[in-house]
Amino acid sequence: MTVDISLLRVFHAVMEERNVTAAARRLGQSQSTVSAALARLRDALGDELFLRARYGVEPTEKALQIAPDIAAGLDRLEQAFRAAEPFDPIRSTRRFRLLLGPYAEVVLAPDLAEAFAQHAPKAQLELAPIGPDLDPRKLAAQSFDLAIGRFAPPPDDLVVSDLFSDGFRCIVAPAALPEGVSLDLDLYETLPHVIVAPPADGGQACTS
Repeated sequence: MTVDISLLRVFHAVMEERNVTAAARRLGQSQSTVSAALARLRDALGDELFLRARYGVEPTEKALQIAPDIAAGLDRLEQAFRAAEPFDPIRSTRRFRLLLGPYAEVVLAPDLAEAFAQHAPKAQLELAPIGPDLDPRKLAAQSFDLAIGRFAPPPDDLVVSDLFSDGFRCIVAPAALPEGVSLDLDLYETLPHVIVAPPADGGQACTS
């Protein structure tokens, strides 16, 4: 089989979007063009690759098996082309895909969108939400430029940098503390308070 890069891009887009129409929109192609590309891939690989589902398509075992290698190959090609030309944010039409944890999404997304609009108006910024903890195994089949969230502990096979540190703030009822007493951890644990569990963990806010 002679590898057609455009077919691999279609496969990758459908794998990430799980929807042919959304993949076509992302690639700037018609739905019929994407469907035709998938048909060529199915014939070449001897597998259905994607099966109809209620809200789109679901990958077959074969598709899941080859997806990480295709994503990695496309990423290496993109990096090679990037290295060959200087980066000019004003002229760039590149698509930047960021995976953001819940806290990073709330804190960073508005400023990122504003910065892109001002400094890279032709570039595309795609933000994809992820859970509160980044599991490298779940990122294997995805193509992205940067993932921002919490690594505990940081994996050895990813380049990890500390972006910022943040703390906590307490909202305290006026009558909860005696006058002149500072709130420390020991005192905090003796007072009624609210615990908020991240939605990805299936938790809810509860009193303690």
